[in-house]
Amino acid sequence: RTLSAAHVACFQEVTDGNVRDLRRGLDAEGFHAFLAQQTTIAPYRVAMATKPPAGKLVGARTVGFESQMGRGILIARTEWPSVGQIAVGCAHLESSTDANPGRATFAMREAQLRVALEALDDEARRRGCVAALFCGDTNW
Repeated sequence: RTLSAAHVACFQEVTDGNVRDLRRGLDAEGFHAFLAQQTTIAPYRVAMATKPPAGKLVGARTVGFESQMGRGILIARTEWPSVGQIAVGCAHLESSTDANPGRATFAMREAQLRVALEALDDEARRRGCVAALFCGDTNW
């Protein structure tokens, strides 16, 4: 797949086994910034990358969720020339190993989404961002 038209890209389930190939592909597409942050107790994480005209990602932090899997949202900012700062958030909401996830799993995802969007909105407002971009796997 190509990311030639993208300037911000977010990924979930980044592992030690696929991160090198992911970075190599991003480098080939001109991405100049890459963040991978552990936000889960599973052996994978979320990641985000930017390429010009978007600036490098700065101010990265993770806000944790109430989660059986130790998940959270990775938040950072990028500068877009002649537009301003944009807050970017990448999350991977709760998964279920059940064939038919119950209401509790759905309720947990809804709560996690609220926390993620509130944290991203807070980041954008505190930092004077002109926009906020939420990306991720909501498992819906």
